[in-house]
Amino acid sequence: MLLHDEHLPFCSSKIDEIYCEFEPQRAKAIINGALDEFAIRLSVLECAGKQNNRSAVRKAVDALMSIGHQIGLGGLTNAAHNVRALTAASDDPALAAAVARLVRLGDMCLASLWAIQDQKNRQL
Repeated sequence: MLLHDEHLPFCSSKIDEIYCEFEPQRAKAIINGALDEFAIRLSVLECAGKQNNRSAVRKAVDALMSIGHQIGLGGLTNAAHNVRALTAASDDPALAAAVARLVRLGDMCLASLWAIQDQKNRQL
């Protein structure tokens, strides 16, 4: 199922694809690990943004994009590209706003994907 909510840019079918590709316990471990890692990187991004550490912001965004593609969060790409581009600019307020937006979007998507994964886990 592809979700088109403008506030939740993710594809929940990616989780289904992983469950089709791997045996259920392995799929669960892959997805849970990716969601955990995404949450950690989101936290790193938020801290780096608050410290205005452009290098750390760029690294966190790159990691988020990589993990996001694995678990169906490719829709966050536009916001992530904006943050990445702003790390090269000298507009601190714009970078802070873009980081805050990406963190909010990531949090919302993460909460929704955890709910989907929890439902899958109960079915195992």
